[in-house]
Amino acid sequence: MNISSPDPGDIARRLTTIGHALHHRLHEQSRDGALHPKAVRLLGAIDGRVDAHGLADRLTRGGKRLDALVTLGLIERDRDEWRLTDAGRAMLDRVQTERAGLLDGIPTADLESLARTLDLLAEKLDVDDRRGPRGRGSARGPRGFGPRGPFDPRVGFGPRGGFGTRGEHAPGSGPNLH
Repeated sequence: MNISSPDPGDIARRLTTIGHALHHRLHEQSRDGALHPKAVRLLGAIDGRVDAHGLADRLTRGGKRLDALVTLGLIERDRDEWRLTDAGRAMLDRVQTERAGLLDGIPTADLESLARTLDLLAEKLDVDDRRGPRGRGSARGPRGFGPRGPFDPRVGFGPRGGFGTRGEHAPGSGPNLH
């Protein structure tokens, strides 16, 4: 019997599909409680349930997510440290219980094997799941409206690319004269 190894493209598609579905499910669960998944992660870091590596700076400097958690009555400042209120602890318990329910019915041995396999794949790809891809940039490529991103005016349409002064849509040209 000749068994071929799985196609890396197929594995990548399956991981992406499952990752997106899981992200959306977790976001729905959190949204029902008026929390973004990143806010849930902050609650877990404050409570010590989540490794705060990479979040320590955010917890120190504060920000809009922490302000929102204070406004919702889920955390409070105790001297120089954040701590969960009783409502925050109850919210985090509820969200973690719902998340654990997603894995119900999957044998523990299979989940452990999956975790080991994902760790090996992350190591091979030189990825730290707490920080993303190591080194310069990421595999996702340019994003957004900044220089060289997909919406960068220099990369747009026109005979020479872009919508700037060199492109066919230069200010003061064409029917709109803007």
